Amino acid sequence: MKGQILFFLALTLTFCSSGSAIKCSICSDLTDPTCKKASVKDCAATDTMCFVSTTEITQGGTTTTRIIKKCADSSLCPAADTQTYSLNTGSGQVFAQATCCNKTNCNKDAPPLPSPPGNSSVQCPTCDPQTGTCTTNVTCNELETSCFQTTATTTSASSLPTRGCASPKMCTTSVLNTFLPELSPYTAVTGPSSCSSNTTTVPPTTTTTAPVQNLSCSICTDPADPTCKQATVQRCPVTSTMCFVSTTQITQNGTTTTRVIKKCADSSLCPVADTQTYSLNTGSGQVFAQATCCNKTNCNKDSPQLPSPPGNSSVQCPTCDPQTGTCTTNVTCNELETSCFQTTATTSSASNLPTQGCASPNTGSNLCSEHIST
Repeated sequence: MKGQILFFLALTLTFCSSGSAIKCSICSDLTDPTCKKASVKDCAATDTMCFVSTTEITQGGTTTTRIIKKCADSSLCPAADTQTYSLNTGSGQVFAQATCCNKTNCNKDAPPLPSPPGNSSVQCPTCDPQTGTCTTNVTCNELETSCFQTTATTTSASSLPTRGCASPKMCTTSVLNTFLPELSPYTAVTGPSSCSSNTTTVPPTTTTTAPVQNLSCSICTDPADPTCKQATVQRCPVTSTMCFVSTTQITQNGTTTTRVIKKCADSSLCPVADTQTYSLNTGSGQVFAQATCCNKTNCNKDSPQLPSPPGNSSVQCPTCDPQTGTCTTNVTCNELETSCFQTTATTSSASNLPTQGCASPNTGSNLCSEHIST
Protein backbone atom coordinates (compact mmCIF):
# COMPACT_ATOMS: atom_id res chain seq x y z
CA MET A 1 0.00 0.00 0.00
CA LYS A 2 1.33 3.42 -0.88
CA GLY A 3 1.66 5.90 1.94
CA GLN A 4 1.33 8.96 -0.28
CA ILE A 5 -1.80 11.08 0.17
CA LEU A 6 -3.51 12.55 -2.87
CA PHE A 7 -3.66 16.33 -3.26
CA PHE A 8 -7.18 17.42 -4.07
CA LEU A 9 -8.48 20.19 -6.33
CA ALA A 10 -11.63 21.77 -4.91
CA LEU A 11 -14.62 21.89 -7.23
CA THR A 12 -17.67 24.11 -7.14
CA LEU A 13 -20.45 21.68 -8.06
CA THR A 14 -23.76 22.49 -9.68
CA PHE A 15 -26.21 19.62 -9.46
CA CYS A 16 -29.12 19.50 -11.90
CA SER A 17 -32.58 19.00 -10.47
CA SER A 18 -34.53 16.12 -11.93
CA GLY A 19 -37.71 18.14 -11.62
CA SER A 20 -39.35 15.65 -9.24
CA ALA A 21 -38.87 15.07 -5.52
CA ILE A 22 -36.99 12.03 -4.30
CA LYS A 23 -39.01 9.30 -2.54
CA CYS A 24 -37.67 7.95 0.75
CA SER A 25 -38.64 5.53 3.51
CA ILE A 26 -40.13 7.41 6.49
CA CYS A 27 -40.75 5.78 9.88
CA SER A 28 -44.53 5.55 10.36
CA ASP A 29 -44.44 5.55 14.18
CA LEU A 30 -41.88 7.98 15.59
CA THR A 31 -42.34 6.48 19.07
CA ASP A 32 -41.12 3.07 17.82
CA PRO A 33 -37.31 3.08 18.11
CA THR A 34 -36.99 0.06 15.79
CA CYS A 35 -38.90 1.73 12.91
CA LYS A 36 -40.62 -1.59 12.16
CA LYS A 37 -43.17 0.15 9.98
CA ALA A 38 -42.05 2.60 7.31
CA SER A 39 -43.73 3.98 4.22
CA VAL A 40 -42.27 5.44 1.02
CA LYS A 41 -43.20 9.11 0.71
CA ASP A 42 -42.38 12.07 -1.52
CA CYS A 43 -39.81 14.39 0.03
CA ALA A 44 -39.86 18.17 -0.03
CA ALA A 45 -38.30 19.84 -3.07
CA THR A 46 -35.37 20.99 -0.93
CA ASP A 47 -34.57 17.39 0.13
CA THR A 48 -32.13 15.79 -2.29
CA MET A 49 -31.21 12.68 -0.27
CA CYS A 50 -32.66 9.85 1.77
CA PHE A 51 -31.21 9.31 5.25
CA VAL A 52 -31.06 6.22 7.45
CA SER A 53 -29.13 5.64 10.65
CA THR A 54 -28.64 3.03 13.33
CA THR A 55 -28.02 4.90 16.58
CA GLU A 56 -26.90 3.57 19.95
CA ILE A 57 -27.88 5.86 22.84
CA THR A 58 -26.27 5.42 26.28
CA GLN A 59 -27.71 7.43 29.16
CA GLY A 60 -28.39 6.80 32.86
CA GLY A 61 -26.66 3.43 32.70
CA THR A 62 -28.98 2.17 29.95
CA THR A 63 -28.14 1.58 26.28
CA THR A 64 -30.85 1.57 23.61
CA THR A 65 -30.80 1.42 19.82
CA ARG A 66 -32.90 3.52 17.44
CA ILE A 67 -33.43 3.48 13.68
CA ILE A 68 -34.05 6.80 11.90
CA LYS A 69 -35.36 6.96 8.32
CA LYS A 70 -36.18 10.30 6.73
CA CYS A 71 -35.65 12.76 3.89
CA ALA A 72 -32.60 15.01 4.09
CA ASP A 73 -31.38 18.23 2.56
CA SER A 74 -27.79 19.05 1.61
CA SER A 75 -26.92 20.42 5.05
CA LEU A 76 -27.38 16.96 6.59
CA CYS A 77 -26.38 14.95 3.51
CA PRO A 78 -23.90 16.88 1.34
CA ALA A 79 -22.94 13.64 -0.48
CA ALA A 80 -24.11 10.06 -0.90
CA ASP A 81 -22.00 8.11 1.58
CA THR A 82 -21.90 6.29 4.91
CA GLN A 83 -20.39 7.91 8.01
CA THR A 84 -19.74 6.94 11.61
CA TYR A 85 -20.75 9.55 14.22
CA SER A 86 -20.02 9.81 17.93
CA LEU A 87 -21.05 12.37 20.55
CA ASN A 88 -20.72 12.63 24.33
CA THR A 89 -22.30 15.40 26.43
CA GLY A 90 -21.18 13.96 29.76
CA SER A 91 -24.80 13.14 30.62
CA GLY A 92 -25.18 10.80 27.65
CA GLN A 93 -23.50 9.38 24.57
CA VAL A 94 -24.58 8.76 20.97
CA PHE A 95 -22.81 6.36 18.58
CA ALA A 96 -24.28 6.08 15.08
CA GLN A 97 -23.75 4.72 11.58
CA ALA A 98 -25.62 6.79 9.00
CA THR A 99 -26.12 6.49 5.25
CA CYS A 100 -27.13 9.23 2.80
CA CYS A 101 -28.30 8.06 -0.63
CA ASN A 102 -30.13 9.48 -3.62
CA LYS A 103 -32.25 6.71 -5.12
CA THR A 104 -35.93 5.96 -4.54
CA ASN A 105 -36.38 4.12 -1.21
CA CYS A 106 -32.60 3.61 -0.93
CA ASN A 107 -32.83 4.09 2.86
CA LYS A 108 -35.06 1.08 3.50
CA ASP A 109 -32.24 -0.95 5.12
CA ALA A 110 -30.51 0.35 8.24
CA PRO A 111 -26.68 0.07 8.33
CA PRO A 112 -25.04 -2.10 11.00
CA LEU A 113 -23.04 -0.39 13.74
CA PRO A 114 -19.24 -0.88 13.60
CA SER A 115 -17.24 -1.90 16.65
CA PRO A 116 -17.36 0.91 19.23
CA PRO A 117 -14.15 2.97 19.59
CA GLY A 118 -12.10 2.83 22.80
CA ASN A 119 -11.47 5.80 25.08
CA SER A 120 -8.71 8.28 24.24
CA SER A 121 -6.53 10.27 26.62
CA VAL A 122 -8.17 13.66 26.05
CA GLN A 123 -11.21 15.44 27.42
CA CYS A 124 -13.72 18.15 26.48
CA PRO A 125 -15.73 20.58 28.62
CA THR A 126 -19.37 19.66 29.31
CA CYS A 127 -22.40 21.57 30.59
CA ASP A 128 -25.12 20.62 33.07
CA PRO A 129 -28.28 20.05 30.94
CA GLN A 130 -30.49 21.48 33.72
CA THR A 131 -28.57 24.65 34.61
CA GLY A 132 -26.26 25.26 31.63
CA THR A 133 -23.17 25.65 33.85
CA CYS A 134 -20.04 24.30 32.16
CA THR A 135 -17.58 23.34 34.90
CA THR A 136 -16.82 19.66 34.22
CA ASN A 137 -14.98 17.61 31.59
CA VAL A 138 -15.76 14.29 29.92
CA THR A 139 -13.27 11.77 28.49
CA CYS A 140 -13.62 11.38 24.71
CA ASN A 141 -13.36 8.19 22.68
CA GLU A 142 -10.92 7.68 19.81
CA LEU A 143 -13.47 8.77 17.21
CA GLU A 144 -14.31 11.98 19.07
CA THR A 145 -11.35 14.14 18.07
CA SER A 146 -13.19 17.47 18.46
CA CYS A 147 -14.90 19.42 21.23
CA PHE A 148 -18.29 20.82 20.18
CA GLN A 149 -20.26 23.73 21.51
CA THR A 150 -23.77 24.82 20.61
CA THR A 151 -27.03 26.06 22.12
CA ALA A 152 -29.93 23.64 22.60
CA THR A 153 -33.48 23.72 23.87
CA THR A 154 -34.52 21.20 26.54
CA THR A 155 -37.80 19.72 27.75
CA SER A 156 -38.11 22.69 30.11
CA ALA A 157 -37.93 24.98 27.04
CA SER A 158 -34.68 26.51 28.27
CA SER A 159 -32.08 27.50 25.69
CA LEU A 160 -28.84 26.40 27.29
CA PRO A 161 -25.17 26.12 26.25
CA THR A 162 -24.29 22.53 25.37
CA ARG A 163 -20.77 21.16 25.03
CA GLY A 164 -18.93 17.84 24.84
CA CYS A 165 -16.90 15.46 22.67
CA ALA A 166 -17.74 14.86 19.00
CA SER A 167 -16.44 13.19 15.89
CA PRO A 168 -15.55 15.90 13.32
CA LYS A 169 -18.47 15.02 11.03
CA MET A 170 -20.84 15.74 13.94
CA CYS A 171 -19.83 19.40 14.03
CA THR A 172 -22.61 20.97 11.97
CA THR A 173 -25.94 22.20 13.31
CA SER A 174 -27.91 19.86 11.00
CA VAL A 175 -26.06 16.73 12.11
CA LEU A 176 -26.14 17.75 15.78
CA ASN A 177 -29.86 18.43 15.46
CA THR A 178 -30.34 14.86 14.22
CA PHE A 179 -28.48 13.12 17.04
CA LEU A 180 -28.38 15.41 20.11
CA PRO A 181 -32.18 15.22 20.71
CA GLU A 182 -31.75 11.45 21.18
CA LEU A 183 -30.39 12.38 24.61
CA SER A 184 -32.66 13.62 27.39
CA PRO A 185 -33.54 16.44 28.06
CA TYR A 186 -32.49 17.96 24.71
CA THR A 187 -35.20 18.64 22.12
CA ALA A 188 -33.51 20.72 19.41
CA VAL A 189 -30.29 22.48 18.49
CA THR A 190 -30.76 26.21 18.09
CA GLY A 191 -27.10 26.85 17.24
CA PRO A 192 -24.82 28.15 16.03
CA SER A 193 -22.55 25.10 16.36
CA SER A 194 -18.78 24.85 16.18
CA CYS A 195 -15.93 22.49 17.01
CA SER A 196 -12.37 22.84 18.23
CA SER A 197 -9.53 20.41 18.90
CA ASN A 198 -9.71 18.52 22.19
CA THR A 199 -6.32 18.89 23.85
CA THR A 200 -7.02 18.48 27.57
CA THR A 201 -5.04 15.39 28.55
CA VAL A 202 -6.48 13.01 31.12
CA PRO A 203 -4.07 12.60 34.07
CA PRO A 204 -2.65 9.07 34.33
CA THR A 205 -4.46 6.85 36.83
CA THR A 206 -1.41 4.75 37.64
CA THR A 207 2.36 5.18 37.75
CA THR A 208 2.97 1.63 36.57
CA THR A 209 4.05 1.33 32.95
CA ALA A 210 2.43 -1.67 31.30
CA PRO A 211 4.28 -3.48 28.51
CA VAL A 212 3.20 -2.41 25.03
CA GLN A 213 1.09 -5.10 23.37
CA ASN A 214 0.89 -5.03 19.59
CA LEU A 215 -2.60 -5.14 18.11
CA SER A 216 -3.71 -8.44 16.51
CA CYS A 217 -5.75 -8.28 13.30
CA SER A 218 -7.21 -10.62 10.70
CA ILE A 219 -4.87 -10.95 7.71
CA CYS A 220 -5.88 -12.56 4.40
CA THR A 221 -3.93 -15.82 4.07
CA ASP A 222 -3.93 -15.90 0.27
CA PRO A 223 -3.46 -12.41 -1.30
CA ALA A 224 -4.42 -13.94 -4.68
CA ASP A 225 -7.90 -14.83 -3.38
CA PRO A 226 -10.09 -11.73 -3.85
CA THR A 227 -12.75 -13.03 -1.43
CA CYS A 228 -10.30 -13.52 1.47
CA LYS A 229 -12.06 -16.76 2.41
CA GLN A 230 -9.20 -17.74 4.67
CA ALA A 231 -7.71 -15.30 7.18
CA THR A 232 -5.57 -15.71 10.28
CA VAL A 233 -5.21 -13.49 13.32
CA GLN A 234 -1.66 -12.13 13.36
CA ARG A 235 0.29 -9.73 15.54
CA CYS A 236 0.75 -6.35 13.83
CA PRO A 237 3.93 -4.25 13.79
CA VAL A 238 4.17 -1.75 16.64
CA THR A 239 3.54 1.10 14.15
CA SER A 240 0.15 -0.37 13.21
CA THR A 241 -2.46 0.95 15.62
CA MET A 242 -5.57 -0.18 13.74
CA CYS A 243 -7.09 -3.15 11.96
CA PHE A 244 -8.43 -2.47 8.46
CA VAL A 245 -11.08 -4.28 6.40
CA SER A 246 -12.71 -3.21 3.15
CA THR A 247 -15.16 -4.50 0.60
CA THR A 248 -14.16 -3.05 -2.77
CA GLN A 249 -15.94 -3.15 -6.11
CA ILE A 250 -13.55 -2.73 -9.05
CA THR A 251 -14.89 -1.96 -12.53
CA GLN A 252 -12.42 -2.09 -15.41
CA ASN A 253 -12.54 -3.13 -19.08
CA GLY A 254 -16.26 -3.86 -18.83
CA THR A 255 -15.82 -6.28 -15.92
CA THR A 256 -16.83 -5.74 -12.29
CA THR A 257 -15.18 -7.74 -9.51
CA THR A 258 -15.31 -7.56 -5.72
CA ARG A 259 -12.34 -7.82 -3.39
CA VAL A 260 -12.06 -8.06 0.39
CA ILE A 261 -8.94 -6.72 2.13
CA LYS A 262 -8.03 -7.46 5.76
CA LYS A 263 -4.78 -6.10 7.19
CA CYS A 264 -3.01 -4.09 9.86
CA ALA A 265 -2.94 -0.33 9.34
CA ASP A 266 -0.96 2.65 10.61
CA SER A 267 -2.32 6.11 11.32
CA SER A 268 -1.79 7.35 7.74
CA LEU A 269 -4.44 4.90 6.51
CA CYS A 270 -6.56 4.81 9.68
CA PRO A 271 -6.30 8.05 11.67
CA VAL A 272 -9.46 7.15 13.66
CA ALA A 273 -11.75 4.16 14.21
CA ASP A 274 -14.65 4.60 11.80
CA THR A 275 -16.31 3.37 8.59
CA GLN A 276 -16.03 5.35 5.35
CA THR A 277 -17.34 5.06 1.80
CA TYR A 278 -14.74 5.70 -0.92
CA SER A 279 -15.05 6.21 -4.65
CA LEU A 280 -12.46 6.84 -7.37
CA ASN A 281 -12.48 6.94 -11.17
CA THR A 282 -9.36 7.21 -13.34
CA GLY A 283 -11.23 6.97 -16.64
CA SER A 284 -9.66 3.55 -17.27
CA GLY A 285 -11.24 2.05 -14.15
CA GLN A 286 -13.40 2.74 -11.13
CA VAL A 287 -13.21 1.77 -7.45
CA PHE A 288 -16.16 1.85 -5.01
CA ALA A 289 -15.36 0.74 -1.47
CA GLN A 290 -16.66 0.54 2.08
CA ALA A 291 -13.80 0.40 4.59
CA THR A 292 -13.66 0.06 8.37
CA CYS A 293 -10.80 0.98 10.71
CA CYS A 294 -11.02 -0.43 14.24
CA ASN A 295 -8.72 -0.93 17.22
CA LYS A 296 -9.76 -4.13 18.97
CA THR A 297 -8.26 -7.61 18.59
CA ASN A 298 -9.58 -9.25 15.39
CA CYS A 299 -12.18 -6.48 14.97
CA ASN A 300 -11.73 -6.64 11.18
CA LYS A 301 -12.86 -10.27 10.83
CA ASP A 302 -16.19 -9.28 9.18
CA SER A 303 -16.12 -7.28 5.96
CA PRO A 304 -18.58 -4.34 5.62
CA GLN A 305 -21.45 -4.33 3.12
CA LEU A 306 -21.27 -1.98 0.17
CA PRO A 307 -23.95 0.75 0.18
CA SER A 308 -26.03 1.53 -2.90
CA PRO A 309 -23.74 2.93 -5.59
CA PRO A 310 -24.03 6.70 -6.20
CA GLY A 311 -25.44 8.02 -9.46
CA ASN A 312 -23.51 10.15 -11.93
CA SER A 313 -23.22 13.90 -11.36
CA SER A 314 -23.00 16.66 -13.94
CA VAL A 315 -19.28 17.39 -13.48
CA GLN A 316 -16.09 15.94 -14.90
CA CYS A 317 -12.41 15.67 -13.98
CA PRO A 318 -9.29 15.37 -16.17
CA THR A 319 -7.85 11.86 -16.69
CA CYS A 320 -4.54 10.53 -18.00
CA ASP A 321 -3.70 7.65 -20.31
CA PRO A 322 -2.18 4.95 -18.02
CA GLN A 323 0.24 3.87 -20.77
CA THR A 324 1.58 7.23 -21.94
CA GLY A 325 0.75 9.63 -19.11
CA THR A 326 -0.88 12.14 -21.47
CA CYS A 327 -3.80 13.95 -19.80
CA THR A 328 -6.14 15.12 -22.57
CA THR A 329 -9.49 13.51 -21.66
CA ASN A 330 -12.18 13.91 -19.01
CA VAL A 331 -14.31 11.45 -17.05
CA THR A 332 -17.79 12.02 -15.57
CA CYS A 333 -17.78 11.82 -11.76
CA ASN A 334 -20.44 10.25 -9.57
CA GLU A 335 -22.21 12.12 -6.76
CA LEU A 336 -19.78 10.86 -4.13
CA GLU A 337 -16.73 11.99 -6.11
CA THR A 338 -16.76 15.71 -5.33
CA SER A 339 -13.00 16.20 -5.85
CA CYS A 340 -10.54 15.90 -8.72
CA PHE A 341 -7.31 14.17 -7.69
CA GLN A 342 -3.85 14.31 -9.20
CA THR A 343 -0.82 12.26 -8.22
CA THR A 344 2.07 10.29 -9.70
CA ALA A 345 1.79 6.49 -9.85
CA THR A 346 3.98 3.55 -10.76
CA THR A 347 2.50 1.21 -13.39
CA SER A 348 3.14 -2.43 -14.29
CA SER A 349 5.79 -1.20 -16.72
CA ALA A 350 7.51 0.60 -13.81
CA SER A 351 6.90 4.01 -15.42
CA ASN A 352 6.31 6.93 -13.07
CA LEU A 353 3.32 8.61 -14.73
CA PRO A 354 0.87 11.40 -13.84
CA THR A 355 -2.51 10.07 -12.76
CA GLN A 356 -5.71 12.11 -12.51
CA GLY A 357 -9.43 11.50 -12.10
CA CYS A 358 -12.49 11.82 -9.84
CA ALA A 359 -12.39 10.97 -6.14
CA SER A 360 -14.43 11.21 -2.96
CA PRO A 361 -12.70 13.75 -0.68
CA ASN A 362 -11.63 11.07 1.82
CA THR A 363 -9.79 8.94 -0.79
CA GLY A 364 -6.01 8.73 -0.76
CA SER A 365 -3.57 6.71 -2.84
CA ASN A 366 -3.10 4.36 0.11
CA LEU A 367 -6.62 3.08 -0.65
CA CYS A 368 -6.81 3.23 -4.42
CA SER A 369 -3.38 2.41 -5.82
CA GLU A 370 -3.58 -1.36 -5.45
CA HIS A 371 -7.01 -1.66 -7.05
CA ILE A 372 -6.71 0.03 -10.43
CA SER A 373 -4.34 -1.93 -12.63
CA THR A 374 -2.45 -0.04 -15.30
